[in-house]
Amino acid sequence: MAILRRHGVVISDEAKAREYLADIGYYRLGFYLYSFEKTYPNLDSGRSPNVIQGTRIEDAVALYYFDLDLRNILHKYLSRIEVAIRLALDNIVVTKLFSEYCNAALSVVHELHTALFQCSSPLFSLGLYKVTVFYSIRNAAER
Repeated sequence: MAILRRHGVVISDEAKAREYLADIGYYRLGFYLYSFEKTYPNLDSGRSPNVIQGTRIEDAVALYYFDLDLRNILHKYLSRIEVAIRLALDNIVVTKLFSEYCNAALSVVHELHTALFQCSSPLFSLGLYKVTVFYSIRNAAER
C-alpha cells in the first residue's frame, strides 16, 4: 500500500485496496497502472512509476476487469472459430484420403477381376482373388 501511495495512487478505502491486492496481486495490478503513469508510453530509461494526479486504485481495478471481460468474450468466439477451422480441415483431409483410398481399392478390384477370368481353375482363382484383394486393400489403406 505504501508503495502505491508513494507513486501517487489514491487509496480511499484501505480494506478494499487490500482485497484488490489479495485478489489480483500487486504485480498484475501494477501492469494495469502502467497506462496511468505520467511518462506513459515512454519505454526508455526515463520511465517513472509515478501516476497522473487523481489516479485511484479503483481505476486500475476497473481496467483489469474490463480486460478480463474482453478476454472472456474473445475467447468464447475464438474457440468457435477454431473449431470451425479444424472441422473444415478435417473434412478436406478425410475427403482427400477417402477418395484416394476408394480409387486405389477400385483399381485393385478391377485388376483382380480381370485376372480372375484369365485363370483356368475357378477355385484357385477365387482363393487367389480373396488373398490378393485383402493384401491390396490393406496396402492401399497404409498409403
